[in-house]
Amino acid sequence: MARYVKGGDVARVPQINSELEAIETAQKDFLTRSGEAPNEMNSPLDMNSHPILNLPTPTSINEPVRVSDLSAFFDEEGGLVLVNDSIKIIDNIAVMKTTELSPNDTVLCNKYYSGGAYVEGLLFSIVANSGQIENGGTVHNLTNGNKAILLRGSDITLAQFGAVGDGVTNDSSAIHAVRDFLVSQGGGTLIGEGGTYLLNTPETVTHISIGSVSYNPSATSDIGLALPAGVSTEGCSFKTTNAALVALVGTLDWAEASIKNCSLEGTGSTGNTTHGIFTFTTSLDHIHNNCEIDTVRILSFGAYGLGYQYGLPRDFIIKNLYVEDVGSDGVDWKVRGSSLAANLSKSVIFDNITVKGFGKNAGVGSPTAIGVRGTASLNNIYIYDLDTDQVGLQFTAGIVDSSRNEFRMPANKCTLSNFYAEALSPKTTGAIGLDLFATDSLEVGKGVLKWCYVRAQSKTATPYGNGSGTGTIANVTVISAHNSSNNFLIDVEGTSVLGCRSVSDRYFFDKKRENLAPSQTVFVISDSTATTNTLAVEKNGVLLTLTTDYTVQANSITLVAGVLEDDELVVAFPPALGIRVQKGETLVSDFYQDKFHTRNPFFTTSQVVESSVLTGGYSGTQNRITEITVDALGSTGLHMYNNENADVDFRITPANAGVLRFGTHSTIAAETLSGYITIKDASGAERKIAVIS
Repeated sequence: MARYVKGGDVARVPQINSELEAIETAQKDFLTRSGEAPNEMNSPLDMNSHPILNLPTPTSINEPVRVSDLSAFFDEEGGLVLVNDSIKIIDNIAVMKTTELSPNDTVLCNKYYSGGAYVEGLLFSIVANSGQIENGGTVHNLTNGNKAILLRGSDITLAQFGAVGDGVTNDSSAIHAVRDFLVSQGGGTLIGEGGTYLLNTPETVTHISIGSVSYNPSATSDIGLALPAGVSTEGCSFKTTNAALVALVGTLDWAEASIKNCSLEGTGSTGNTTHGIFTFTTSLDHIHNNCEIDTVRILSFGAYGLGYQYGLPRDFIIKNLYVEDVGSDGVDWKVRGSSLAANLSKSVIFDNITVKGFGKNAGVGSPTAIGVRGTASLNNIYIYDLDTDQVGLQFTAGIVDSSRNEFRMPANKCTLSNFYAEALSPKTTGAIGLDLFATDSLEVGKGVLKWCYVRAQSKTATPYGNGSGTGTIANVTVISAHNSSNNFLIDVEGTSVLGCRSVSDRYFFDKKRENLAPSQTVFVISDSTATTNTLAVEKNGVLLTLTTDYTVQANSITLVAGVLEDDELVVAFPPALGIRVQKGETLVSDFYQDKFHTRNPFFTTSQVVESSVLTGGYSGTQNRITEITVDALGSTGLHMYNNENADVDFRITPANAGVLRFGTHSTIAAETLSGYITIKDASGAERKIAVIS
């Protein structure tokens, strides 16, 4: 309020009343915080050297500005950029392009487009046409033939090039223009601004292609956005409704670049063969050096989520990748070169990769959630919704076919740790959670497979396998699918299976779970395909007997006698075999299978047994046996496992028809009995073999 000075002594009421007019005048001179009238200045305001704080960004030319709002008018040293005495202020770039402007004019646009938000420092200089190429962002064609050139002071943005980002407007031309500008500047990052950019207009790239019949050095593909070497994207959400695209985002001879914090959405997992991200090259031996894909979501494409198809990776990192609902592979990682010698990948890292729902487009490839070739390190891999006969994570075979320049290296020197794969349901048949083609020095550790199994398979001439054996499979737990043949299938020489577990799928019924009531006899297992030979029933720790104690129906079991209130019932679905070994030179150590398994670890032939070693481990409540075997070459194997024959504690198996001999001896009168060895004959009677001295 304006200063009020009292007039003399105003202690009495009449004197106070005489001052009311002065008080009223002071109130009228008051600047209110609420903006009540008159609230206006009729003379200069003296701030007495104090600043005005917290001014907002101006939204019209009649509002006060801050120094930061004028940054576009100054160079890096603080000097003015202005080239004439006046600046024409125009609402948006579209209006500027149709306004009659002359060379040497300076224009400040408030917005990128009509109805858009106010933008700081969108300053243009008008120049005569001297061949500058319009790019939709830094160079604009005016209708009168002149050009508008963006001055320093405004960051390059997608909106500046005309992108709307509403997910409905086709932003292809604007996004392509930003990319072209970055290329002209020697590279850079295409940064999103929170919107969703629709890419429906294709651009055609020329690249090499290796088909099923021939090699094409100049194939063409229509894609949504091509990223060349040095061009990255960050914070962009791209989508397409164009089902004819080969890929939404395609890299072309990519290097020294990244795709970070982006999402890609296609037209669905069927009705198209579009990839999410796909690598293209113009030569067989292009090196993708120092590339990164980080925090990317890929949804609803008819082919691959991520397809690394051509080129040789060096220092390539893929992390925090999520792929869902794709027609073919979630991630297909091929390593191809002009020869096998040129084909080794280096420093390829996959970390925190999730694939959920793949292989939905019938006839498009041989779908695998993640297929890996070359050399790579994989950590924290999660795969969901494996369907019948589908493969989760595959260390994949190579191909050698010089007639079409196809030199595809198999997986080799790979490591895998911390992984999980799960089929759609326990009724899913034939799902392979982990598929290991014959490789060189593969190390697999710490993983869980649910309702799917492990397979190690042999090399063949084509596909091409590198070396003999798979390597080591350690600390992997497999929870059996119902009616499963085996949880581990080893069909390649030279494989080590260490500390792995075969576990029956189990259903628990008890008072704590509130799914058991006194006298209950029928127990429903809705997702089961139970048959009499594929399940076991345990009550209070005791295995029940089929027919005598229970019967089996399609989705339930029925007990002959009802349960008590505190009973605990377990229905288990073990595999036919915990582990099946079909090739020799295999080491199985500390292998565990629970008590519901009915058979020991199984070696298919005597030759496989003789050249393999089974040591340690646990197999339910069956009896332990130790066995020594000798093969035809004199190699000795020590086997320790559980045996169904309770009468055998120790067994020695000579090679072929060899003779087991402790020594030869001719009796002499001076010898005395010093001990004996007890054996059982065919009838089970104990016999003693004398030891003499």
